[in-house]
Amino acid sequence: MKNSFYPKLAISAIKKNRQVYFPYIFSSAFMIAMYFVLFGISTSPELYQLPQSEVLGGMLGFGSAILAFFSVLVLLYSNNYLMKQRKKELGLYNILGMEKKHIALLLFFESLFIALVAIVLGIVSGFVFSQLVYLILLQMVQMTSALDFSFALHAFTRTAVLYLLIFGFLFFFNLVKLARTKAIDLLKARNFGEKEPKTKWLMAILGFICLAVAYTLALSITQPLYALYLFFLAVLLVIVGTYFLFIAGSILILKLMRRNKKLYYQPNFFLSISGMLYRMKQHAAGLASICILSTMVLVTMATTVSLFAGQEDVLNQQFPRNFTFYNYSPSRHNDDELHQIIDRQLDNHNLVAVEQIAYHITTLMLSDHEYDFRLAGTFPDLATSSIVTFVPLVDFNQSQGTDYQLAADELLVYTQRKLPPSISFGGVQYRIQQKLEEFPAMPSDTDMLTHIRVVAKDSQTIDQITQRIAPNEINHQIYYLAFNLEGNPQHTSDFVRDLRNDLLDMNIRVSNKTETRIELQAFFGGFLFLGLFLGILFLVATGLIIYYKQITEGYEDRERYQIMQRVGMTKEEIKAAINNQTLLVFFLPLIAAVVHLAFAFNMITRLLTVFNLNDTALFFLCTVLTALVFGLIYVLVYRRTARVYYRIVSE
Repeated sequence: MKNSFYPKLAISAIKKNRQVYFPYIFSSAFMIAMYFVLFGISTSPELYQLPQSEVLGGMLGFGSAILAFFSVLVLLYSNNYLMKQRKKELGLYNILGMEKKHIALLLFFESLFIALVAIVLGIVSGFVFSQLVYLILLQMVQMTSALDFSFALHAFTRTAVLYLLIFGFLFFFNLVKLARTKAIDLLKARNFGEKEPKTKWLMAILGFICLAVAYTLALSITQPLYALYLFFLAVLLVIVGTYFLFIAGSILILKLMRRNKKLYYQPNFFLSISGMLYRMKQHAAGLASICILSTMVLVTMATTVSLFAGQEDVLNQQFPRNFTFYNYSPSRHNDDELHQIIDRQLDNHNLVAVEQIAYHITTLMLSDHEYDFRLAGTFPDLATSSIVTFVPLVDFNQSQGTDYQLAADELLVYTQRKLPPSISFGGVQYRIQQKLEEFPAMPSDTDMLTHIRVVAKDSQTIDQITQRIAPNEINHQIYYLAFNLEGNPQHTSDFVRDLRNDLLDMNIRVSNKTETRIELQAFFGGFLFLGLFLGILFLVATGLIIYYKQITEGYEDRERYQIMQRVGMTKEEIKAAINNQTLLVFFLPLIAAVVHLAFAFNMITRLLTVFNLNDTALFFLCTVLTALVFGLIYVLVYRRTARVYYRIVSE
C-alpha cells in the first residue's frame, strides 16, 4: 500500500464519523485552552508583580494540576464512546483483509490528526483569549496592573507535551483493547448488552446504605472540624452509592414499573421502559457520572460564589477595629512601651486613635466534663472541647465602659451554649454572676469549636485557674489592643510602615483591615476564578457525556423503532416515546444531583465557617441561584441532544 493510504483513510474516517469526532475534538481543544491559560497565568512574570501573587500563583497552579488530571478522565471516557461507535467499522476492515497491525496504523494516524488539531486549536484559542481571562482575574481579585500579559515559552511546550502524552496514552489504550478483541466481537459490539440485566439486590441495598450513611453524616455534623475530617468520606460514600443505585437500583425500579400492567402496556411507556431496561446495563454508569459531575458543578460554584460575595462580612468579623495588635510577650513594661511607640507614630503622622480597647487575654483549649473544665488532651474530643478565653475585670470594664464588681469566686461569661448557675475549672467551682449577651470589640468567634469568654476578678484569679488546670503549659497570656484611626487616610500606610519598623524587636503582630482586605480579595477572588474554571470544565464534561450517550443510544434504538414503525406505530407515537425516555433518563441525574446538594448543605455550611463565613442565608441564596442557572443550561443541553437522538432514530 502507498504511504499516503492510511493517512487519507484516517482523514476520511474522521470526516465520515464527524458527528462523534468533531464534539470530541472541540471539547478536547477547549480543555487544552483552559489548561494553557490557567498554567500560563500561574507561571507568568506579570502575576508575581501583583500583591498576594504567591497565593494566586499557588492556587492557579493547583487548579491547573486538577484540570490536567480531570482531562485524562474526561477524554478517556469520551474515547470509550468513540471506540464503541467505531468497533463495527473496524471489524469490517478486519473481515475484508486488513490485519490488526494495519488497523493499529489507521488508529495511529486518526489519533495523531485529532491530537494535532485539538492541541493547535486549543493553544491558539487560549492565546487569543488569554488577555481577556487575565483581566477577568484582575477584576475578581480587585487589582489593577499596567503590565500586558504574556506567556513564557514553557507554557506552550508544557501544554503541547502534556496533551500529546494524554492522546498517546489513549492510543495505546485502544491498541490493547483491539489486540484483545476478536473480529466477530467487533462486528457485534453494538448488540452486546441486549440480554435483560438481572436485578442486583445486594448492590442496590449497598447503594442505598452508602447514601443513607453519607446523608446522615452530612446532616448530623455540628462541628466544622468534624466536617473537615468527614467530608471526603461522605463524598466517597455518595459516589459509590450513586453508581450502585444507578446501576442496580434503576433496573429494580424499571422492573417494578413493568409489573404495573396498566402503565407498561401503554405504547409510549412500553417502548420507554423496555428500551431503558435493556440499555441500562451499559448506560447506568454514564448516568451516574452525569449525576456526580452535576453535583461537582453545583457544589463548586455555590461555595466559591458564596465566599466571594461574603468576603466583606468575613473581614468585619475578623476586624471589629481597623488596627489590631497582639503582644505575645506581655508585661507592664512591654505594654507601656507599645503604647508609647504608637502614640509617637500617631503624632508623627497627624493621626488620632479612637474607639480603643485593650485586653490581657489568656486562651486555653479545655474539655468539658459536666461543666468542669480541664485541659484538653493531645487528641481532644471535639464535641466536648471548647476554646476558653479569660479576661481580667479591669480590662473589660475599661474597654466596655461598664462597672461590674466580682468576688474571687464569681465570673461573667459570654457563650452561645447553655450554662448552669456555676461552672468549675479543675474542680474549683465559680458562680456565674451574669451571662453576657454580647462581648463586642473582639474578633468574632467562628463555629470551629465552642467558644467561651470568661471575665474573672483579676489577673491573679486567672493565673490561679490556669496553673490549676494547665501547670505544665507555657504562658498563654496575650495583650490584645485594637483601635480605629481618624485623620488623613493617605498617612495611614506611612503610619503602618513606620510603626512596624519600631516594633521589629518586639514579639508583636500588627494587623490592619486594609491590608487584610487585599489578602482576602486575592484569596477569595482567585478561589472564585478557579471555581469558575473547574465548574466550566465539569459542565463541558457533563454535556459531552450526555451527547455521546444520546448518540450511542440513538444508534442502538434505531432498528427497534424502525421495526415498531413497520408494524403500525406512527412517527408521533415514536417521538412521544422518545420524549418520555429522554426526559426520565436525563433529568434523573439532575434531580439526584440537587438531592445530593440539599443533603450536603449543612456540611458545606460548617466547612464555610473555617473561612469565617457564617452567613447561612447568603450561602442558601447562592446555592439556589447556582442550581437554577445550572438547571437552565442542563435543559438546553438536553433539548439539543434530544434532537440529535431523534434524528438518528428517524433516519
